[in-house]
Amino acid sequence: MSKAFYTKEQAIQQLKECYEANNQNVTILLYEKEKRRPSATWIRKHFGSWRQAMKEAGVYNKKIHNYNEQTIINQLRACAEDHNGKINKTLYKKSKRKPSYDFICAYFGSWSKAVSKTGIVQRSTVIHYKQEDMIQSLQTCYHQYGHISKRLYETFAKEHKKPSESAISNKFGSWNEALQAAELPLNAVRKKTYKKEEMITVLRTCYEEHDKTITLEIYEKWRKTEHPASQTIVNYFGSWLEALELAGITYTREVYTEEEMVMKLKENIAKLNGNCSPRQYMKHYLTPSLNQYILRFGSWENALKRIGCSSKKLS
Repeated sequence: MSKAFYTKEQAIQQLKECYEANNQNVTILLYEKEKRRPSATWIRKHFGSWRQAMKEAGVYNKKIHNYNEQTIINQLRACAEDHNGKINKTLYKKSKRKPSYDFICAYFGSWSKAVSKTGIVQRSTVIHYKQEDMIQSLQTCYHQYGHISKRLYETFAKEHKKPSESAISNKFGSWNEALQAAELPLNAVRKKTYKKEEMITVLRTCYEEHDKTITLEIYEKWRKTEHPASQTIVNYFGSWLEALELAGITYTREVYTEEEMVMKLKENIAKLNGNCSPRQYMKHYLTPSLNQYILRFGSWENALKRIGCSSKKLS
């Protein structure tokens, strides 16, 4: 079967017909429901976004003016606040908030562009290091201690602000492949996996041992080597709140006044020896969280200004 080829002119004609047939409205859902061709995916790919395609077709939904940029940003921030500072398309769709995910993508051109407008920092932010730097870091750790392991290297990396073990493993394909590239002795392969029931049990144990209180910070300080990291739990369940819910734990976010948040920020920055870096703040799972500050003050820098600090001062 030969592959169909379409032109932008054909797509524009289809958009106009859909627009007229639906009382001067044309959304991705309406368009796909009518099984028009080319598909909505084709249109977004070739025009750059659904919104741009509508613009070139000269059609504008009646409902488009019900939402402006700030209204949409506020909805995204509210969704993030409901999920411990985390926001992705799955969480947003589940929240049933308006405008819809498709509308937001059409309005901003893409989901990532919409999220970037909120100023919310995602924990998955990755720093890119050169392989040479990683190899040197591994060799330095080995020569300092006379041996090397994942756990030992992580401690070394945190103390000396070097690339993490996970970053190195991802770069080289595996931990042992990285050691091989650095011409160091390989570690015995030992892979630890956790079952859903094991992670739920660990969460409940931590919860009970802390007088029915649990946060990311409490868990990370409490957990032992054999326990899954909080990021492992989040990756498995989708979010920290979903993990707690499945564990039967009622999580009540502590509500802070603006003055309390400023006071806590002073205390937390002192714990970090004055380091105002947002990455360092996230790494230590401090509360209130980084995203709580962004949502309350508009940005991390605005929050730091309240205590006379700035992450830009760091070299």
